[in-house]
Amino acid sequence: MLKRSVLFLSLLNYDPLLHKQLGGIRISAGVLERYAKKDNRIRVVRNGENLGLTRCLNVGLEVARGEFIARMDGDDICARQRLERQLEYMTSHPDCDFLATGTRVMSETGKYIRKAGGNFKGRDVRSYLVESGNPFVHSSMMMRKRALDELGGYNEDWRTRQDYELWLRAAFAGKKFACLDDCLHYFRFHKTSLSVAGRDNLLANLLLRGYYRAKDKGKDIDLKKLRKKLQNSEVMRTYTEYIVARRRAKYLLSDVRALDLKRCWGDACELLKPIVFRRKSFTQERINTALDDLCGLCEVKRNQ
Repeated sequence: MLKRSVLFLSLLNYDPLLHKQLGGIRISAGVLERYAKKDNRIRVVRNGENLGLTRCLNVGLEVARGEFIARMDGDDICARQRLERQLEYMTSHPDCDFLATGTRVMSETGKYIRKAGGNFKGRDVRSYLVESGNPFVHSSMMMRKRALDELGGYNEDWRTRQDYELWLRAAFAGKKFACLDDCLHYFRFHKTSLSVAGRDNLLANLLLRGYYRAKDKGKDIDLKKLRKKLQNSEVMRTYTEYIVARRRAKYLLSDVRALDLKRCWGDACELLKPIVFRRKSFTQERINTALDDLCGLCEVKRNQ
């Protein structure tokens, strides 16, 4: 559903774009037009066909008129002061190109699951991205349009994890990142959302991490060959199953009061089993070592 929170912000001088694509979020053109008639700041962007998320993001960048870009998903919630606080920071820190906020992750029914974002504090962002993964929630980010234009926008070769790819590319290009500690964004965690869609999306995440780990060490690798190695790796297959199970378990536990515990007890045990027995096996250090091995970086270290 379209959340009106983005229209009732404390910052009044901004340019909201409502982007509707064929086959995308279930909002009728009529609903979007009604919002546009009520608020003359709103512009509705429609695609004649389903372009996919990454292309849609770039279309939004092409038509955006502001100096700063802030993205919101259709079913997330924006704190009233979010844009004002982010703009305040970006204005007083002209060297900052990308600014995220803390995020409260909710279940589909609005129950709190956990806080996300901002956990790279005290560490170099480039190092964090290649060692630990993505610390930012995409739809909490405010970005300088100038920096996005310099980077060429989102990479349309990536159907998913386009945000992580952009952050890595930006960090390697010397762009600056920051994150506000306060939770100014509320992310709705769906069973079917891209962030929990399963093995393929997690493998894309590992593919990016491995590729940029190699790049960080001065080695060029073939993405297609690395993708095939990841798909055939027993360690990576087991790791992705563990992550999916852990996320599903967090979702289940957040909504447990609304569930028939007797009915779901078996499912809960099946989810917790890989988490309890595999947790110690999957440290970030072990995953990075496995990625380095797949990228041939372990041989480089031995030769050095």
